[in-house]
Amino acid sequence: MAKDEPCTVCYGIRHHGPGSALALKRALLDFSPDILLVEAPQEAEALFPQLLAPKLELPVALLIYGVPDARKAAYLPVAEFSPELQAIRYGIQAGIPVRAMDLPMSMQFGQESGWSENPGKSDIDPVRKDPMRTLAQLAGYEDSERWWDAMFEQMDNPASIFALILEMMYALRQAQEGAESRETLVREAWMRQVVRQAQKEGFQRIAIVCGAWHAPVLESTSDFSLKSDLAAIRGLKKEKVKALWIPWSYDRLAFQSGYGAGVISPAWYALLFQRRDALAARWMVQAARLLRQERLETSPAQVQEAVRLAETLAALRQKNVPGLEELEDACIGVLCHGQTLPLALIRERLVIGVKVGKVPAGMGASPLQQDLERSVKSARLTREYGASEKLTKTLDLRTPANWRAGCLLHRLRLLGVPWGEPGSIRGDSLGSFKEVWKLKWKAEFLIRLIQAGIWGVTIQEAARNKALDQIEKTASLPEALELLDEILKSDLPEIVPEMIRKIQGFAASTSDMDLMLGRFLCWCASSAMEASGKPTWMPLSLCGRGIYRESAWGFRMPPATWTKKLQKNGFI
Repeated sequence: MAKDEPCTVCYGIRHHGPGSALALKRALLDFSPDILLVEAPQEAEALFPQLLAPKLELPVALLIYGVPDARKAAYLPVAEFSPELQAIRYGIQAGIPVRAMDLPMSMQFGQESGWSENPGKSDIDPVRKDPMRTLAQLAGYEDSERWWDAMFEQMDNPASIFALILEMMYALRQAQEGAESRETLVREAWMRQVVRQAQKEGFQRIAIVCGAWHAPVLESTSDFSLKSDLAAIRGLKKEKVKALWIPWSYDRLAFQSGYGAGVISPAWYALLFQRRDALAARWMVQAARLLRQERLETSPAQVQEAVRLAETLAALRQKNVPGLEELEDACIGVLCHGQTLPLALIRERLVIGVKVGKVPAGMGASPLQQDLERSVKSARLTREYGASEKLTKTLDLRTPANWRAGCLLHRLRLLGVPWGEPGSIRGDSLGSFKEVWKLKWKAEFLIRLIQAGIWGVTIQEAARNKALDQIEKTASLPEALELLDEILKSDLPEIVPEMIRKIQGFAASTSDMDLMLGRFLCWCASSAMEASGKPTWMPLSLCGRGIYRESAWGFRMPPATWTKKLQKNGFI
């Protein structure tokens, strides 16, 4: 194809497909486009250059959320093996425009209640409903994902593969005609308008990077009526949104996390993209290393035998190279001696993976997120914040950094961000200076943190204001006592007097002596600690005097009764 010949080429890829990414890099170099259109919401376009930031570590995700209703949110992950990332890098480095061509998320949020409408018939036969699955079953695969993975992602295909994918998708779309959802039809109408706009601006060589399913209806806009496309997108409601990059991880990218466009094996895909030479041997060596770390015996001879078995299985199954299924079967048969239990560790590390991305500080982060990152460093919780697995952390509150860590975790719980789950201390924990936490940061916590921004610009300020609001809404004594416990552990002494007044009001009308005495003595035994490790007694003593004065403790209680109360609550 001549370099000066006007042309629009559509590259149908699989989101997060390593084979698609490698073939796309070759195709773009051959085609030399003068503009790139990438399937991504329009809000992503301004943030594309940030993907080339020196300190950004993949995987990351584009978070788009509603303002002020942050409950409406979308995550768009990007990994090293994502074809969209390779296209964006190519375009920016080549100095050509790179545009996001998908329907803006502001409009998608505005139409969520109406997307369920399907213009097709309700009694669609299975072939029309999911033609790709039918094609996979004809090829001997249980589902379309594994078939696509074997045919297009595990193979090192040339750039010409996209012409074959386009032809295949044309046939599948014709078989599925009338079964598309309204959401898909509206999005495709919008994307065709973006293509028409690029053509109108005079771009001669237009490259479109989109999901393979959309390719047949985007490459040739002349096959579709401009009038009908304008009618499809006319009148769409819009909502205000914000967008920023956030850290992501391989386990969140996987299907198991519930992410709709996820992949079965992110770590395996990363290896396919980065190192295809001697692939089976590299994977098996890593598997043997993991097993030896767990003190399971493996030898170099076993690794060689496992590789040969994987290659033999691939030949029997009519595959050019061993895939993940063959490698796992060979690993069970040779390295794991027929046991499937050790394979769980291998799948966690070499199939899904534990890699966690990183976004440079200040890259569009909300004030609360920036303060959280500062607080995490101050509390020495950086490793726990970046970990993809659940970790247990024991804090000795007499240490300044551990004190700050405990306060941070309790403040986040006040804000509805349960990064840490309190655990139990072995033995008698009364009077202990320790706290045990089970920590795992989840992507959805960032949305809750953004929502908590209405309470303040720092974690401490937001927690204080949120606690004051909760004090006003507290409707019972047990609830008030629980809240006071959390306020004390969060080191928010300035609002303790307000909390005490609330408790005194409840205490005047309660007769539950066990609850009052037990709670008060527990606070005295395991109260919030200052950095020096000394108990903060003053708020507790004020609370105790108020309870004594205002509650049923006001009647004369014999010493023997006091002794029984103390014994019952485990203090003597």
